[in-house]
Amino acid sequence: MPERLLSRNALRTRGALICALLLAAGAARPAALDLGSTGDHVRVILDTSKSMCGAACGWQDPPNDPGRLAVLSTLLLHDLLKPDPNKAENPDSFAVIPFDHAKWTAELPPPATVTPRRAKGMAARAQFITALSPAQLPLDVMNTYYSPGIIQALADLPPLSGTDSAAMTRTIVLITDGLSVNPQADQAYIETQLLPALAAKQTRLYAILFGPDATSRGEAFFADIKAADAANVRAGRYAQHVFPDFFIVRTGEELPATMIRLFSQGFGYLHLPDDRKDRVGTGALGLDLHRGVGPTEAAIVALRLDPGRRSTPAAPKLTLSPPAGGSVNLQHLLEGREPGGSFSLRWELKPSPGDYSLRIDQGSDESVFVLRPTNLTVALREHQEPPGGGTRQDAVPSCFAPGSLVTMADRPCRLDFLVASAAGTAGIPPKLTLRYWIKQPRPGAAGYWNINDADGAGIADTHNWEDLAAGGRRYYSQTQFTKNQLPDGADTPYQAHVTVKVDLENRTVAVRGADDPFVALVYPRLGLSPQPPAVKIMNPTSGALGRRQEACTAFTLTEDFGTRLESAQGSQGGAGINVRAFLIADRQALAGPLRDARFRLDGESIGFQSDPSQPASQPGPEWSKGKQRRLDELVQRNGTGGRHELCVTLGPYADGDPLTPPALRVKFILDHPPYDHFDVVKSLQAEVLVARAPGLRWWSLLPLVLLLLGLPLALLLLRARAALPRDLGYGVAGSAQPHRFTARALPPASPLRRLFSRRAERQVVDNQGALLGWVRPQGETLYALRLARGVTLCDRDGGEIEPTAAGLLLLEVHKPYRLSSGEDHLWLRMQFL
Repeated sequence: MPERLLSRNALRTRGALICALLLAAGAARPAALDLGSTGDHVRVILDTSKSMCGAACGWQDPPNDPGRLAVLSTLLLHDLLKPDPNKAENPDSFAVIPFDHAKWTAELPPPATVTPRRAKGMAARAQFITALSPAQLPLDVMNTYYSPGIIQALADLPPLSGTDSAAMTRTIVLITDGLSVNPQADQAYIETQLLPALAAKQTRLYAILFGPDATSRGEAFFADIKAADAANVRAGRYAQHVFPDFFIVRTGEELPATMIRLFSQGFGYLHLPDDRKDRVGTGALGLDLHRGVGPTEAAIVALRLDPGRRSTPAAPKLTLSPPAGGSVNLQHLLEGREPGGSFSLRWELKPSPGDYSLRIDQGSDESVFVLRPTNLTVALREHQEPPGGGTRQDAVPSCFAPGSLVTMADRPCRLDFLVASAAGTAGIPPKLTLRYWIKQPRPGAAGYWNINDADGAGIADTHNWEDLAAGGRRYYSQTQFTKNQLPDGADTPYQAHVTVKVDLENRTVAVRGADDPFVALVYPRLGLSPQPPAVKIMNPTSGALGRRQEACTAFTLTEDFGTRLESAQGSQGGAGINVRAFLIADRQALAGPLRDARFRLDGESIGFQSDPSQPASQPGPEWSKGKQRRLDELVQRNGTGGRHELCVTLGPYADGDPLTPPALRVKFILDHPPYDHFDVVKSLQAEVLVARAPGLRWWSLLPLVLLLLGLPLALLLLRARAALPRDLGYGVAGSAQPHRFTARALPPASPLRRLFSRRAERQVVDNQGALLGWVRPQGETLYALRLARGVTLCDRDGGEIEPTAAGLLLLEVHKPYRLSSGEDHLWLRMQFL
């Protein structure tokens, strides 16, 4: 313990030298993150003081880590990270920095002189394990200080560069028993000097406290540092926490939970509910490695502890069987052993969906847990509303049209990011945080600067939905691109950079950074308005328009935000501006008073919007194909130009009500990105006064009525009829003289029968003129007789004649028939005269 402790103000002043040394390799920068390349750089500060092993190391107090679980945790940390220092791009680094023997006797922490134990890749893992053995890493330090180790770890991390990013993880893990020999000075120096230095080098610090008394010895110390870090973030001294958390391991049973929390929070590994099993035993254990997120790899850790530390336990032997239809794809099978416990770590590549079967040979009280490294991609897309969200006329538009990264300044819009698995598999972790930065050229200097929020970051994690069709999750946020800030650039387009990072806990798992940003072309805000904004189309003399009448109205287009239309010139290869236009009206108007109406804009045909819910326009909408207009033709400047004329010719069936005229809108579209995506031209509101159709007088319908009445009569007179031969007659003979027939001609048919009957009947009478019946044609040689009341007929032999369904008797020519009328008996035959 030094004789006097430094005040915090003194530490702030005199710590400048050490901070300069820490950042000598890379200049300190504001904590606003530059997103770019990836890589893992981890430094483990390992407490090698005698208090960790107690009497075995010559320490008078009980040991805090007699089983060397701190060393076992360090090796497990290494194996879960799989550092690769030999990568061609963005190599990893991993090193262990033991506590130093130097004593804190001066105002500043003593400089560290120990040599870091560096990992050289998975192929050299055996050498790294040897470097952590008791022979090469004894627990023999007399003093426990944290600041010297943090200072050395910061200096040992690679320097910052222009391609660094939040995804290039710089992490320091302090493993100790939680008892600083100089707590006041240590804490003060960490809070005042090292927390800002960590932020400047974009490094996070975690602490793991081992020992049964770790809570009482170190919890308050590290809780105060965590609170100081939170206060710095709230005060805006730096952007993100550099001391997110610390963990306490009182007994070995708490080690699995600690490693899960550390890798979930610090390295973005995914651990889901039911991914941990305790006291597994020898039975088969079902493990779902896929869990619907389709990881590229998964780590299975089996941890075996020996609380009595009677002997170094053998590592668990793992046997893994795939699910039905799946496969096993082993990458690494790693083991670690220390007196207090051992572990087996199996890395499985591209696990299949379903439950794997895991068995541990001679298992007893092992703990098993699964961790999955997260590797995602992020893309900038046009905004889409979630399913069922619907669309509203006043909805905030997407910043970009489909397939385009062109937008307009000074207009609220929605950015939409699609986060998906880099492996192309379905599913992503359930809880992610997405932050984005919009940057534009910095006035008067090179580079870019943030524009959308006070701290330069937009957060879109609160609005998201699963887009199954796109294979990922959409995050969206409302934002606004500002106009060009360069001198004299307010009316010209510029390139904005959109950078984004996606975090799982405290690890960035997807990034598009400063070296690979999304580049958006931002055009100046543009707006045109019709003057007057609403018009009436009517007959200048009578007011309402009648059928087939024509009327016109005039209006002008003016600029709302200054003379910026030049930015939309030349989109079709010429000096003019290409404009499209169409009409919008409701179905009732199009089917009613505006039925078959024709419209013209500036003398050329204009049709209705292509909408399945609306009838097609008549005639073809020429304006929908686009028209090139010079600036002086399109808009009014200096009081001249920009005059337009809208005309209508009503159809032949127009019938309306002048008190409720049909309304329509004239919508213009500047055919130039991004102005064709945003509604930069306000629609012209128009009403067409349509007169009532004239009523019909009754006498105008008389010819039609007479025609309709005479038509049935004409059809009756002209229809085909069956007629009797002109020379057909009949003969009647008395019963006494059956062979003396008196020939008689058939009288003409009555006019009514000739008009309404298809077969005109003729009367048949006896020689005294008494009515016997009526005869009609029935085929070519037969004739039908309809008898008068009281008259009967039979054949010559007295046989009965079967009548037809209509009650008629069929007669043959020249064949006699017996006929009775009351008491008279006669003979009748049909004959030709």
